[in-house]
Amino acid sequence: MRSIGIDKIINNTVVDFEFDGESIYFGFKGGIGLAIHNERQTQPSNINDFKDTILGKYLLEVNESDKSIEFLFDDKISIKVFLDDESYNGPEALVLEIPGEPIIVWN
Repeated sequence: MRSIGIDKIINNTVVDFEFDGESIYFGFKGGIGLAIHNERQTQPSNINDFKDTILGKYLLEVNESDKSIEFLFDDKISIKVFLDDESYNGPEALVLEIPGEPIIVWN
């Protein structure tokens, strides 16, 4: 079952990307923001290479399970966020902000 709000970012384009050494922030068209605080794995695996390739990419698919959520972009770029207790960095695992709608939080 897909989390509420995820459909609003599928087929959307990444227009902003920030990494502060711990958390990742994606900005999508339409003012949508996704913050990732938990441990994650990116493809390409080097975060600087990921940063250099993610802008302008489309989010094609999101796969969710109890243990992870994976965001698949075009050109085989992806980020898998781990949802287990050991991967938790807080204050939340992920936060999705869509203008005019309630904030969606994964804990």
